[in-house]
Amino acid sequence: MGGPGSGPPRLPTSRGRVEDSLCLTIAALTEQRMLAAGQDTPKVLTWTRADTAVAVAIITVETDENRQPRQVQLTFDVEIDGVLANVRQRIPLTSTGLAYGGHRWWFTCPACGRRRGVLVLPPGEQGFACRQCHGLLYASQMGPGRGRAMGQCVAHVGKAAQEIARS
Repeated sequence: MGGPGSGPPRLPTSRGRVEDSLCLTIAALTEQRMLAAGQDTPKVLTWTRADTAVAVAIITVETDENRQPRQVQLTFDVEIDGVLANVRQRIPLTSTGLAYGGHRWWFTCPACGRRRGVLVLPPGEQGFACRQCHGLLYASQMGPGRGRAMGQCVAHVGKAAQEIARS
């Protein structure tokens, strides 16, 4: 009783998958030193899948009076119902202290206000939010053989050209 496979079968779901979305991670921004004090120069954020660019955004980390990061501003284009729209989204940042000094950065989900390390933008949506707010599942939650990922979408940060940053 209660062994592997003894529960009800997992049924396919109409909910979207995280793997089909653009992912914005604190880890990527930290790795590129975008959250270091005073790093408020606009940069280009490019999402790639299998070494092919799938989306581009201009990202700026806005700082407070002490030159500490307080929010991320993204400017990007999305297609909604066949119409291309330019979106500017501000995402608040927060940090938590670490036991041995320093701190860890987090996004504050624009939809629910919870602390998150990853925000996603599913196809057809207008803004980044956590996967729960978008109602997304991971492919592994869809059962064996269902919803396999076509390849992880990875974000890369580069310096923005002056013309792009001004627009």
